Amino acid sequence: MGIENIYLGHFFTILLEKLSSSELLEFLRRLGIEALQEELRTTMLMIKAVLTDVENKQRGKLVSKWLRDLQSSAYKLDELVDRVIKNPSPKKNEAAPTASKLRNISSRLEVLSKEISKLDLVENVTMAPYRTGEMFQMASFME
Repeated sequence: MGIENIYLGHFFTILLEKLSSSELLEFLRRLGIEALQEELRTTMLMIKAVLTDVENKQRGKLVSKWLRDLQSSAYKLDELVDRVIKNPSPKKNEAAPTASKLRNISSRLEVLSKEISKLDLVENVTMAPYRTGEMFQMASFME
């Protein structure tokens, strides 16, 4: 697994822990959208399961774009969840926009998870062996 993918996998693990937080659940419960917590967790677990295959196939333009979209959405989700964890009881006028952003990110992640099959991404695959030229390119990239 490449360094970037190790980081992304670790990032997803931490984000999944944050998504299980009682602060987030309480925030969503007060807004009547507590089911969103499980929707986000389920979607993120589905996506996390294909990260190794994404790395194997990221040279393709579609997979590379999908990965960039995923990273952007995941980082935005992480920022919002951090905000909720730090302040789980915001004023009503602050809670609604945050909830709306969480719903939007959830929708985007759901779209990305549905694209997994279209991109022929496979869950929990092992790293494909690199050919000599690819190994050289990876080594050059990391220097």
